[in-house]
Amino acid sequence: YADTSIISYSDVIEKITGPDSLNEDLCSAHGVGGTDLGIPFELPDGRMMLLYGDTFSGQNMQGIWHSNFMAITSDDKLSDGLTFDELVYNEDTNQVIPFAEGRHQGGNEFDKNVEVTKIPTGGISIGDDAYIFYMSIRYWGVGGSWVVTNSQCVKATDNTYKVWEPVTSLKWTEDELYYAGQIYPF
Repeated sequence: YADTSIISYSDVIEKITGPDSLNEDLCSAHGVGGTDLGIPFELPDGRMMLLYGDTFSGQNMQGIWHSNFMAITSDDKLSDGLTFDELVYNEDTNQVIPFAEGRHQGGNEFDKNVEVTKIPTGGISIGDDAYIFYMSIRYWGVGGSWVVTNSQCVKATDNTYKVWEPVTSLKWTEDELYYAGQIYPF
């Protein structure tokens, strides 16, 4: 919710994820209890994909930890909230599929071989192809600070969005581009 000492003109329309949200049943059915982010971009077919960061199957960061997941919607009437058409999920496990799963290791500010998670920074469609950009986090600091080992782009292999392949020419390490973890073209 908005801090009314800073913003005095906001209105809550509807919750998108979590308890009592428009998408609670769909999210719960596929292992989504708590979410982070929700970065939208337009897919080649005109629908919108939302990229969520660290997500847990339960509330309060409990349960199965998914580094990220994707929701798809054709809802273009946002005055009554945002309803998902589908989540990208595995039919065998019923759990959401990350576009790139992090290793979920304990963070270390100095060890570049450690990875806590992979967080989306944006997405873009070019022609018939969809791309997602993310940053690989090796250490979480206090209040919104982190250390990024590299930033990478992945490309969907088809329009089910279940498999994403690294675009090797679109990867930047910390040594190549220091403090440029949130790369996203537009």
